[in-house]
This record gives sequence, C-alpha cells and structure tokens, in this order.
Amino acid sequence: MNDNVAFDLEKLKERPRARYIIGLDEAGRGPLAGPLSVGLFLQWEDAVFVEGVGDSKKLSPKKRQTLFARLKREPGTLWRVILISPREVDRLNILEATRRGMASLISSLPAGVLAKSVILTDAVKPGLPGITVREVIRGDAFSYVVGCASIAAKVIRDDYMDTAALRYPDFRFEQNKGYPTRHHQEMLRTLGPTPLHRKSYRPVKEALTAQIKEVFISGLNKEGKR
Repeated sequence: MNDNVAFDLEKLKERPRARYIIGLDEAGRGPLAGPLSVGLFLQWEDAVFVEGVGDSKKLSPKKRQTLFARLKREPGTLWRVILISPREVDRLNILEATRRGMASLISSLPAGVLAKSVILTDAVKPGLPGITVREVIRGDAFSYVVGCASIAAKVIRDDYMDTAALRYPDFRFEQNKGYPTRHHQEMLRTLGPTPLHRKSYRPVKEALTAQIKEVFISGLNKEGKR
C-alpha cells in the first residue's frame, strides 16, 4: 500500500462512521495569465486506489493525462473542477479565490455525503461553518485524494490554456500555461496584457503602466506637431 493511500485510510478511521474521503487542491496560483483551477476528488472507502498518484507538479503532462483518464473511470469516485477567472483572482486575491473555490465545491455535495466524509485540503482552510476541514501541509504529496484533486485541477487548467493559445498564439500559452517564462514576459512587454492576464500581478501591472505611458507620450507628441 502506498504511503499516501495509508495516510488517507488512517484519517478515515479517525472519524466514526465516515465512508468517504474528500481531497481538494488548486492549480495555477503562480501564472500571470489564465484562470485559477480548484479541484475536488471524492473516494469511497472501498473504491480502488490507482497506482502512481502524487503531486501533479512532479508528473509529466502525459502521465497526468493518463492518470486522470483512469481516475475518471473508477467506480466509487467523484471529481469536480471549478475555474476562477483572472478578473475574480484580481478582485479577491489568489488565496481568497482558492478558499471560495474550495467552499463552492464542498457546498455542491449533498449534506448526507458530507456528514459521512473526511475532508482534506492542501494547506488551505475554506472556512465553511459547521464543516470540519483538515489542512495538510504538502497535501498533494501526502494524501492520495488531495493528489487526485491536484491532477484533476491541473489537467483541466492545462486544457483551457491550450485552447487559449489558439486565440493568443504569440504568448505560447500551450507551452507556458500562463507561467512567467522569459518569452511570455517579453511578449507581455511588447504586446501588452490580454484579457486573460491577472492585472494584480506585478509583471502585468508593470506592462500595463508602460503601455499607458507609451499612449500618453504618443498623445503628447501628436499634440506638439499640431
């Protein structure tokens, strides 16, 4: 038995009459562009645990896709992912957006299921009154269900960014997924932010400021030539 599976089963034993273990995690806290993805994965106590599940960031894209396809086929499981827009991330901040995403996913489950569940998150507390949530540091590494939620969130977000790359090919979102690579930051400075960029993030703020200055100076130059 893998350590992350043993960890979850031990947590399940700590709550009498619990039958389900639920994990939540996010993907996309660090990117300059694209949504924040928050995933939930529910596992019935007698369902099959799939080999190879762990921290999604340490898995290759192909391995994540393969595992996610397998996880979706397993009976006795349930997964959900919510995408939170860059605008909401800017409005709330990334931590609050993560909390609200997790709270929304947990609240979407029937009360009867929640009453028989142990809920684990990767070091984030959603803050739902009356619902006990256990925060696990490096949860995606130590907990099987948090790892599954991490994989689901990452795969769905990557698919979104692959589609976004068709609209904004210069940014190569299919490669960088919105993270601040050198090329991405060069395009940000050259072309300016897209609607997918998070305006509260410093490199995007700086690009916006530079763009505004350029427009202002250009306007002054035109006025001077009249």
